[in-house]
Amino acid sequence: MSPLDEGAFAKIVAQGDRFTRAIIEEHTAVRHRHHGGPNHHFVDALLMSKEKYDFSEITIFGLLRFDIINTGKTKVVINTFGKRLKENYRTKIQKKGLDGGSGRWLQRMWTGRRQEVVQLVGTVFNYYHPPNHSFDIHIYNETSLIKHTRSEFESQNTSSSLFLKKMALSLLTIFSVILFSFISSHLYRKLRFKLPPGPRRLPIVGNLFDVKPVRFRCFAGWAQVYGPIISVWTGSNLNVVVSSPELAREVLKENDQQLANRHRSRSVTKFTSDGQDLAWADYGAHYVKVRKLCTLELFSAKRIEALRPIREDEVTGMVESLFNDCTKPENSGKGLVVRKYLEAVAFNNITRLAFGKRFVNSEGLIDDQGLEFKALVATSLKLGASLSLAEHIPWLRWMFPLEQEAFAKHGAWQKRLTETIMEEHTAARHKSGDTKQHFVDALLTLKEKYELSEVTVIAVLWNMIHAGIDTTAVAVEWAMAELIKNPRVQQKAQEELDHILGINLLTSMLGHLLHHFWWAPPDGVKPEEIDMSENTPGLVCFMRTPLQAVAKPRLPAHLYKRNAVDM
Repeated sequence: MSPLDEGAFAKIVAQGDRFTRAIIEEHTAVRHRHHGGPNHHFVDALLMSKEKYDFSEITIFGLLRFDIINTGKTKVVINTFGKRLKENYRTKIQKKGLDGGSGRWLQRMWTGRRQEVVQLVGTVFNYYHPPNHSFDIHIYNETSLIKHTRSEFESQNTSSSLFLKKMALSLLTIFSVILFSFISSHLYRKLRFKLPPGPRRLPIVGNLFDVKPVRFRCFAGWAQVYGPIISVWTGSNLNVVVSSPELAREVLKENDQQLANRHRSRSVTKFTSDGQDLAWADYGAHYVKVRKLCTLELFSAKRIEALRPIREDEVTGMVESLFNDCTKPENSGKGLVVRKYLEAVAFNNITRLAFGKRFVNSEGLIDDQGLEFKALVATSLKLGASLSLAEHIPWLRWMFPLEQEAFAKHGAWQKRLTETIMEEHTAARHKSGDTKQHFVDALLTLKEKYELSEVTVIAVLWNMIHAGIDTTAVAVEWAMAELIKNPRVQQKAQEELDHILGINLLTSMLGHLLHHFWWAPPDGVKPEEIDMSENTPGLVCFMRTPLQAVAKPRLPAHLYKRNAVDM
């Protein structure tokens, strides 16, 4: 038994002794006042029998402290606490029960007087209980009594210690949580002062529900409130948005290397094989190598000039298609969907530059491989632009298993289609022995020189496709809408094209559209009624309502012929 337990036990025994002695003294005084009159209490019976049975005061204490256990059969344990019994009787009434001052128990009754004690206890019980109750008086031997009393006390002591330990653990847990919350709140407030201002975020989700589908308008609105640099939280991820030319120059030019890395979402990680491309690669040896490849080989002035006939072919093909449609009698005064022509030329332009393939014919029809390719691009943009909870709250990803499955299927689809096209080019090169200027041929030729893996070749090709397939068409459609809403500006731009550049220097889609046609809203539509709202979740936004306009030729008919080229 530990020293603390012994001390607690000794205190309890001392209190019991004081209480029992006080009770005995009160009963003794009452008996003296009444000249020894009988009383029907257990303590009075013991005091009256004290001399008859030759009991000491300590024995009386022990007999007063028996425990009645069970209901039907009562086992009586006669015990004493805290007193060292060293009285020498003819036969020892008590023997040492527990060591070290922890208590003394009446373990074994002496042989000669056992029957007297049993008779006394039985008499007392029969006196104070109805006759129909029977009681068994069990006098324990030394071994069983020691085991019983020690187990009784230690079980109570163990339960108490276990309770105290649980209480201490609970208090420690509560204190730890409070301390952690306080420290976290303090650090957050301290960090908050160092971050740019921004909208108040919610726990866990941050500002996810505050971001509107047209994100650039949402960021522009926050910039009006919080300034040109703001903090936006998507889940637990911090995004710092800059909205002024000065800050953009500082971020993109002066601190280019420190801010060169771009956060990769789950979809981007899957589609680029964890940054094995150019656009999403971390700044390092791989990024430097691929950027050198693109600057010196793929986008060099020599290669861009060599691919110029492809761009001219597609733009003049668009002009010819527009001329044929707008001169049809049934289309007189009707608006043409400008986006259809812009998407066709952008799609053909990038696929011919990258793969040497034209998927859309002059009539606007797309072949089967072109349909698959276009669906692949559309799905990729849709998956990459979504603001998913699983994307920004990692511990919720187990709730969205279909998203991960969709990323895996799309990545496999992209790889399979690209490998098919690459195999076609490899077979054509082996057959003819001629190396063309398309990007895929250039990458396959330079693969060994720059130590490029097949994964990197595929990832770089898709960087070019995603960068060029939509952005050009979107920008030209918005520019055309502004020019149609402002006829005076349109006329001034056409005059500058006529007098300064001329037809021979025009290569862009917008330049050809303005040089070859007058543009006006459809009949019955005023310029200010053109819908200029956006309808695309993401950073690249199409017009919500596709632009429709009436095109009128400005030049002689022979200037609308396509400059076809086979490359």
